[in-house]
Amino acid sequence: MTILKLVMLACIIVTFFLLLIIQNINIKRISEELAAREKRILEINREIQIHRANLSSLKTPEFLQKQVREMGLALKEVASAQIVRAYEEASTSQAEQQIANAQAPR
Repeated sequence: MTILKLVMLACIIVTFFLLLIIQNINIKRISEELAAREKRILEINREIQIHRANLSSLKTPEFLQKQVREMGLALKEVASAQIVRAYEEASTSQAEQQIANAQAPR
């Protein structure tokens, strides 16, 4: 009976230590995953800061004016033939000419 008790005690002790080893392995794995996730979070935060800086520069008037010039969207000088004063009556030929100019391909 004593040998049986010693074998059972040894089994319990071995099981206990195996459980401790398994727990340590799990703890190590989880801490590595946590470190990797924290690293990824820091990378994402850096990217967010870069994007915020880019976005704020997109909103500046200087940048917008530069984009307008690059895309050729700047306002051009208006020809005097295109101007019709509201208080002056435009002749029929002048109105027809303006319509034809507006419809002409560019």
